[in-house]
Amino acid sequence: MGFTFGFAKAMNARRLTILVAVLVLTLLAAISLRSLPAVSSAGWDVLAASGEVEWRGPDVRIGGWQDLQRADRLPDGAELRTGSDGTAIVAKGLDRIELRPNTELVVAARASSFGKMEIDQTAGSATYTVEKRPSGTFSVHTPFVVAVVKGTKFSVDIEAQETSV
Repeated sequence: MGFTFGFAKAMNARRLTILVAVLVLTLLAAISLRSLPAVSSAGWDVLAASGEVEWRGPDVRIGGWQDLQRADRLPDGAELRTGSDGTAIVAKGLDRIELRPNTELVVAARASSFGKMEIDQTAGSATYTVEKRPSGTFSVHTPFVVAVVKGTKFSVDIEAQETSV
């Protein structure tokens, strides 16, 4: 009988040890996930659009170019282009992009869980107002330069053989 009681006591101690280990690992996982800056899965809000402004989703095999309208919601990776009379303003959180005529860019094609957001601007002019980031960066990739900031307001102008920031 002493053997059975000792065996049961050892099994309960083992179960308690496993339970405590699982709880500690769960707590550590929650703390580590909370310390990373969150990247919103929400898209980009269209605050204004006038003239010829179009967009298409990140998967160009589905759907083609569509007219951009105020109050539209664009997914990350959406491509935008303005015509000769087109302008638009899109925002995600406190980050804001103002597109001027003849501009082409892709919004947040490569957002990451480390607070890094990257925009690809291939043509035209845009002004970026970027929320200050305690960690991570906001960058604009062009054919000639990459502008990387942690929070500021700046313009990127792409011409035939140069980019100015």
